[in-house]
Amino acid sequence: MFPEQLAHGLWAGGGAAGLRDLVESYPNAILRRLSLAPTPLAALCVLAYVALVLAAARGFRRARAEAPATAVVLAGQVVLLPLWAAVLSHVVARSGFAPNYLAASGLALCVLAAVSLARAKRSGAVLGLLLLPLLAHAALVARSPGAEDYVGAAREALRRARANVPIAPIEWQPDLFPRAQGFLWSFERLGGVPDGVQVVLHDGDYGLATALDAQERAGTELHGLVVVVRGLPQGDDLWRRLEERFGAPEVVRFGVVRLVAYGAARTIGDDAR
Repeated sequence: MFPEQLAHGLWAGGGAAGLRDLVESYPNAILRRLSLAPTPLAALCVLAYVALVLAAARGFRRARAEAPATAVVLAGQVVLLPLWAAVLSHVVARSGFAPNYLAASGLALCVLAAVSLARAKRSGAVLGLLLLPLLAHAALVARSPGAEDYVGAAREALRRARANVPIAPIEWQPDLFPRAQGFLWSFERLGGVPDGVQVVLHDGDYGLATALDAQERAGTELHGLVVVVRGLPQGDDLWRRLEERFGAPEVVRFGVVRLVAYGAARTIGDDAR
C-alpha cells in the first residue's frame, strides 16, 4: 500500500506548515490544547514550559562537555526537527506537519532538562514545581473527548436518525482508505445502528444523490438527513445540493467533527435531547 500512499498526492497529517505553524510547534511539543485549562493553570503551564526550556539549555551545555555527539543529536531534535518537518511538508507531498509527528522534539527537550535538573540542588522540589501544572493539564486533556469527537458525533447522529432520516458519514480522505471507517467503528462501539435506520455512503466525489435516490426508489420517503463529517470543506458543492434538497441545516460541532442535520433531523434532535 505504500506506493499508493506516495502516488495519491494528498498532504498527510495537517498539510504544509506555514510560519505560524512552525513557531507554534515548539511549545506544542510540550503543551497541547492549552485552551482546556483555566487561566491560572494555563499560566502556570506556560511558566513551567519556559523553565523547561531554560533547564534544557543548561542541560545541553553540561551534556556537550561529557557526550558532545549525544548533546548535538538531542538539540537537533529539539530545534531542527520541527524546521525539517516544515520544509519537507512543502517539498514532499506525503510529508505532513502535525504535533504527533514532532513528538521526538518534546522528548528530547525533557531529556536535556533532566540532565540539568539531575544535578540541581533540591531537584525533587524543582521537578515538582515543573511537573504538577503539566500533569494537571495532561489530566484535563486525557479526560477531554478530544479534538476529534467521533463517538460524540456518532451518538448524536443515532439519536436523530429514523427510518426516513438516514445517516451519511463522511471522512475527507483518499479512496485508499475505507469510506467512513471512523464513524462506522463508532456506531459499532455504541451498540450498532438501530434496525430500520439506513447508513448511506458517498460516491468518489463525496456526492450523496445516488445513495439518497436509491433509498427513495426503494420506497422510503426521506424526511431529512443526518450527516456526520470530518474534513470536507464547508465550501464543497455537496452542502449546497443538500440544502436545496432538504432546506437549511443545523450544525453541531464535536471538535473538528461536525454533525449537519437536515429536515426532520433538526426537530428530532430537539425531542431526543
